Amino acid sequence: GKTRLAEEVVARARLEGFRIAAVRCDAIDRDTPFGALRALAEGSDLFCEAPAWSDPDAFAGALRSACRSGPVLVWIDDAQHLDARSYAALGPLLRDLEGLPVLFLLGGTSGPPIPELDAVVQRVGRDVPGTVVRLEPLDREALRLLAGRALPDWTSEALDRLARRLDADTAGIPLLALD
Repeated sequence: GKTRLAEEVVARARLEGFRIAAVRCDAIDRDTPFGALRALAEGSDLFCEAPAWSDPDAFAGALRSACRSGPVLVWIDDAQHLDARSYAALGPLLRDLEGLPVLFLLGGTSGPPIPELDAVVQRVGRDVPGTVVRLEPLDREALRLLAGRALPDWTSEALDRLARRLDADTAGIPLLALD
């Protein structure tokens, strides 16, 4: 799913010389002001010293400095759980860092609308360069192909049955289908 795709992007970026700052948000993080920025600042080796995570300008300055040493990828997984202050800081960060070798990779699940996340997503491709990729559930044929790769010795009929079962039980969500 989204996290696996993002992990591949991060691995490729690392091979291309990017330095990575990553955070995986959790539902409890929504109640911690600047929680995601703090985790990025304190959990990364990008910065000589952790920037003032509660000051988006200082954080942008620290990222700007980090970009002097080469390209940077900032990965925020499960962005639907970002706190309001981190959401508010993303817009200025995207604007202030435009033109620098920094790539933001945000992963989130579809679900109830989150106006703050929707506002960030709407800016991508319009106000800031980038692309929004929406992953759809796997259809039955894709599930069959996945099952065939995992179980090459199974008969075609057995794979068809498994694909139907996976389709019914997982709604095509790759994480569930692979478990």
